[in-house]
This record gives sequence, structure tokens and C-alpha cells, in this order.
Amino acid sequence: MIFTRPFQVLAVEDSDTDFERIRQLLEAEARQLRLTRATDLKAAVQLCSEKAFDLCLVDYQLPDGRGIEFAEQVKQAGRTVPCILVTGLGGESLAAEAFRRGFYDYLPKHELSRAVLPRSIWNALERARMLREIEEATRRISELSARDKVTGLWNRHRLDERLAEEFTRSQRYKVPVTIGICDLDHFKQINDSFGHACGDSVLRTAAELMKTALRQTDFIGRYGGEEFCLVFTNTDLADAALCCERIRQRIEAEKQATDKGETFSITVSFGLSQCGSQHGSVEALISDADRALYAAKNQGRNQVYLCVGGSLFPLVQAGGPNSVPEPDGGSLGAHGQETTN
Repeated sequence: MIFTRPFQVLAVEDSDTDFERIRQLLEAEARQLRLTRATDLKAAVQLCSEKAFDLCLVDYQLPDGRGIEFAEQVKQAGRTVPCILVTGLGGESLAAEAFRRGFYDYLPKHELSRAVLPRSIWNALERARMLREIEEATRRISELSARDKVTGLWNRHRLDERLAEEFTRSQRYKVPVTIGICDLDHFKQINDSFGHACGDSVLRTAAELMKTALRQTDFIGRYGGEEFCLVFTNTDLADAALCCERIRQRIEAEKQATDKGETFSITVSFGLSQCGSQHGSVEALISDADRALYAAKNQGRNQVYLCVGGSLFPLVQAGGPNSVPEPDGGSLGAHGQETTN
């Protein structure tokens, strides 16, 4: 094994004699294993919260408790550290309990030697490294499985999961959440005229323009085909509509190019709906946004339509970029403040 840095090892040992023995057994490894001592569980947990240790050697009997509880205490404090239980007591039953509680190894003190102790430590460090690599690989696989292959945005499955979470949060805590369904206008003509590779490029460009216009707390996913779903958390319909209008303008102004150097522009249509008490389900919320999108498409495309209290309004008719109608006939300004007509 080749390691590129020294490792920090915490020895939780109240006996001066036993700690000195551990130190001597690790003298040959001193350049690679940096030893720190704690004499009880409380001090050890505190040290682990202040400093990142690569491994802990833990005595079974300590002044303030059993060392076998240490791994769980550290985990509760928000740290994950490989641990080896070192004890002068117990036998197979204690060893079994140690492994059950997550310890990497169990070493009787009378068996410690210059060969046994370092080997156990290096094996534990290698195992911990392999577990981290497996966890990272699993995380990457999970991330890739939640992404749309063409745009890199969340796919429909992941989008549905997050949207359901935000819908529940909005209904429970009465916080505003607005969704926007976006459709690229005449997208089939792009595929038919310039090919699917060009169509994919258009999808990626539009996705990037939408994504960069959102806050970190908002999210977007590919809803299907040339449709996208934008979710604005803690955002009312007015602010979400203004954001979508800015996105619409940016996409329209962006020049698209074919592999032959030809340039063209695309437009998009938006349908928006804010989560409210009238929505008994996520599907009802999406249905209102879909109705608004269909209205935008049917009324000429390249515009933002809103569903407010079951009624449909184009953003321009709602008062341009400064106001959005409410069900009572008033309007909400860009930051949700009531205005008069």
C-alpha cells in the first residue's frame, strides 16, 4: 500500500503504561502514523469533533464508560471514524459485539506486538479507503441515474420526487411554491430540418439558459421531449413569472447554429401555476400549469401564461412585467405586494 500523507490516529487509553506500550509498538510507523491521546470518552468525542482523525484505537474500560460505545457516540456527533477495540478483557462474545457495533477490529492487549498492531491499523485504513470509494461510486451512479442523458438536468423520475416534496412542504407550512412548464416552440421542425444532433444541442442550450437563471434553491428537470419543468421554491407566481419572462427573452435572443454553420433562433412558451389550497395533489398543480402552457401555445406561442384561480392570463395582459392578477381581481406586484389597477 502506498500512502501519500501521514495518518492521524487517536488512542483512547486511560492507562499511562498501556498508552506508552502502544506508542512503542508504533515507533517504526511514526512517520506515517501520528498518535494523539485521550484518556476518557468525553475527551475523545470532543477531539473528534475538533479534528479529523483517520482511525481510533479505543480501550474497552475507560473512566467514564465502555469504549465499545465510542463508535456510536462519535457517529451521533456527526463524525465517521474507523475504530479498533483494544482490551485486556473479554473474549469471543465481546469481539462479536464490537464487530456488530461497527468496529473494524478487536485486539486483546496481551496479543499486541510490533507486527499485529500496525497490520490491524493498516488493514483498517485500507478498508476505510475502499468503503469511501464504494460510497462515492454509489453516489455517482445514483446521481447519473437521476439525470437526463441529453441535458444533464434531473430526469422525470427525480423531478417528480422533488416536486412531491416541495408540494408537501408548501401545503404543510403555507410557503409559496410555483411551477412552470416550458415547451420549445416548433421543436419538431428543428429535428426535421437540421437533424436530431442539432435538436439535442438546442435542448442543451435551452436547459443551460434556464438553469443559470434559477437560484440554488430552485430546480429544473426535463419533463419529457422538448418540455421542461421549473420549480420555484419560496416564490410566488409574480416573481416566478418575471423569471420565466427573462428566460424566454434570453432564449429568443440566443443564436443557435447547425453543423453547417447556419444560424437560427428558437422561442419557448411557459405555463405557470402557484401551489394553493385548491390543489389537492401535485397532479392538480401540474394540470393548471399545463392548461396555462396550452393557452400560451394556442394563442401564438413565445409567451408566458398564468393560471390564477382557474382562470388563464398572458403575462402581458396581466400588466406586463410588473403585475400578476389574483383571483379577487386585484394584482400582485413583482414581490407579492398588492397593487391597484
